[in-house]
Amino acid sequence: MEHAATPPTMRGKTTRAHIVETAYQLCAEQGLRRLRTRSVAERAGVNIATLHYYFPSKRDLLTAVLDWLLTRFREKGPHRLTLSEELGASVEWASREPAMLAVWYDFWNFSRTDSVFRAMIHDQLLGWRGRLAELSHEPRSSPQATVLLALALGLPIVASTLPELWSEETLTAAVQGWLRRMDGDAENGQEECHAREGNGGSGATRAGQDRLGSGGDRDGRVGGRG
Repeated sequence: MEHAATPPTMRGKTTRAHIVETAYQLCAEQGLRRLRTRSVAERAGVNIATLHYYFPSKRDLLTAVLDWLLTRFREKGPHRLTLSEELGASVEWASREPAMLAVWYDFWNFSRTDSVFRAMIHDQLLGWRGRLAELSHEPRSSPQATVLLALALGLPIVASTLPELWSEETLTAAVQGWLRRMDGDAENGQEECHAREGNGGSGATRAGQDRLGSGGDRDGRVGGRG
């Protein structure tokens, strides 16, 4: 029985993906600046004309590598239900694939002068901030969500450099304590507004109280969305 040949489009996708992954491996070994398309072609086992058919320039190839990297990051594991699980997943991912963390920061460095890379990373971080805001029951644009994003970006570096200072248990406890303090600050704000109103506060003060009150229903527990 004869087997049908692999459709050219599928074969082309496979070749392209192989070139991208090979380029990523070389980026991890040598850094982005030292990457050469000819070296990628040799390592991938394709001729340079084939590589340039898919990627006319080194920048086109690097853009594909960054897209592949961001996709891998978004698919880093199962859907997380708690904030501590999400933060822990980024540390676990970086610990499991340290080269990927190095390439990620290499691209971030490049993005300071490359608008395409900057836009891709910008969109990725906005999406992650939204996810962290959701898990902490905060508005997507809140300063707290931005602080969480900074924490998530820095944790892998701290965990890989100072592993003795980090564990899943200490991270969970720290996140729970942080969320409790946030809830305590919100409750204190409500009490102050009530006190001002009892002393004849203005309508503007009562309006501020209402705004705080609407945020007071947020469940700050790490264990779920409640």
